[in-house]
Amino acid sequence: MTNKMNQSAPTENQRRYLWPWIVWPMALLFVVITVVSVWLNAKKIEGQRDVNAPLPSSAPVR
Repeated sequence: MTNKMNQSAPTENQRRYLWPWIVWPMALLFVVITVVSVWLNAKKIEGQRDVNAPLPSSAPVR
């Protein structure tokens, strides 16, 4: 009789936690925002370098 009580008790009292449903989406959102911001900053720096680069058809300045 004690075996039946021990087996049924854990299934009745299983606790559902809320924090994993909050932490995982926040971590995923952080990764997405980080990747997008790095990509945008790389494009910005690439554009700045292209403006300052010499034209390919121009002679080198001495």
